[in-house]
Amino acid sequence: MKRRKPWHDYHHKGTYMLTLVVDDRLPILGRLIMPADNRSAYVELTELGKAICNEETKKIPHFYKMVEVWKVCIMPDHIHMIVRVKENFPDGKHLGDVVRGFKVHSAYTDKEYEDYKQKWLACGERGGVLVSAAIATREKEVMREAMNRGYRIILVRENGFPPLYKPAGESFYACSEGRLLQVSPWEYHMQRRTISREQCLMLNRLVETITQQHK
Repeated sequence: MKRRKPWHDYHHKGTYMLTLVVDDRLPILGRLIMPADNRSAYVELTELGKAICNEETKKIPHFYKMVEVWKVCIMPDHIHMIVRVKENFPDGKHLGDVVRGFKVHSAYTDKEYEDYKQKWLACGERGGVLVSAAIATREKEVMREAMNRGYRIILVRENGFPPLYKPAGESFYACSEGRLLQVSPWEYHMQRRTISREQCLMLNRLVETITQQHK
């Protein structure tokens, strides 16, 4: 449900309350604690929730110097923030860019990324197959490292395959050696376009389906 006012110009200065909801309402930011002695309930943050509260929200003014974060309230499956926009955004920017950028950059903390990276590469070292759409920069880094190490990879592509398609460079040799399989749910296009959120979610669901079927 969109709660934006269609008549309001969100590149103007002002005070705003933002709500960001986790996809599918997954309680990955914390858990609700109900004390047995009838004390007030509270939310115990996960490591991700703590990182968002203590690190990620503090980065917003670094990218948008006109924005002050006044208050942050993190619930198990959503975040409330009150922000103050001290001056108008530059042309082409508005409050939605702040929200969009925050959602993108707070996916993993640096420590979580390193832990996941080691776990994924260890899977490849044991002979497992790494399956990824390689959308985010860090996902691409893991796939690049896996390729360099000669691990087996299934790459789910945003773009399909033109007629008589032939992988280039190291991808060609990886395919010929049975180390790389490329798949795509869509036909080939020659357009230069930015992948949408809906397409990203679809690719990620396809990755999950592949991994579940081959456990």
